[in-house]
Amino acid sequence: MAQLQIFELVDTLEPGKKAKATLLKWNGTVYSARGGKPILVYSFAGSHGVSGDRGYCFLGDSSRWEVVGTLINEQDLGP
Repeated sequence: MAQLQIFELVDTLEPGKKAKATLLKWNGTVYSARGGKPILVYSFAGSHGVSGDRGYCFLGDSSRWEVVGTLINEQDLGP
């Protein structure tokens, strides 16, 4: 089974499309950018979001990073 990775969108993601994103890493306190070049995430199941939204993805049989579930923006979570 593929391992889930947390990411943050760099661009807007529309259902059925692709967008640039950055993989994140836990630093002991918060998730932060891993560095390196952005990846492309693909919304095969209809997920969507805007720059800054976070979600989970996995490297699928398609050899592409596929988005899993709904994306969320940290600002929407409140304090």
